[in-house]
Amino acid sequence: MNVCSKCTLQIGDEVEVCCNSEGFLGSYWKAIIVANMGTNYLVEYKDFVDEDNESTPLQEIVIAKDVRPIPPVIVPSKYSSLKGYRVDALINDGWWVGTISRRKDPDHYFVFFETTGIETLYPLSKLRFHMEWLNGVWVPPNKRCIPISSKKRFAPTSSKKPKKMGAPAFSEEFTPVSFEERSELMEL
Repeated sequence: MNVCSKCTLQIGDEVEVCCNSEGFLGSYWKAIIVANMGTNYLVEYKDFVDEDNESTPLQEIVIAKDVRPIPPVIVPSKYSSLKGYRVDALINDGWWVGTISRRKDPDHYFVFFETTGIETLYPLSKLRFHMEWLNGVWVPPNKRCIPISSKKRFAPTSSKKPKKMGAPAFSEEFTPVSFEERSELMEL
């Protein structure tokens, strides 16, 4: 899979679509871009089928701001303190945004979903760090800050001296963004 750190979406690209429909609010679903319609895209979902013909993948026109490339895979480490991290939890083939609220054991974490008010236990293998796609750049969530080592590891933000954590390194194609850069991107 080609991870896109800065790119323009093209017909045929595999993407994720943020769903804002009732019952799916804040979830991300895999799709392929079928047509670029300026401020909208026609997408074909990988895991949804047409109501009238269940053998046909669902196609839908979606607002361009709700479409993003497939994010870099950054899996939380079981050796890190993950409480408060924004993550995506894989549920029924879609990624749902939540926050790690507590740890059961090194391989299982409770995730709280703000959209539903529900806290659920997930294996670490079904979680990834949540990333925002802002103005063509992947932006890490607020809990993490600028790199503190050559391995591009991240530490929680605080006024205390940062300590190294076991968060996984980013791929070579991902460029970490500082909070100052993140603020500038969000103002655009």
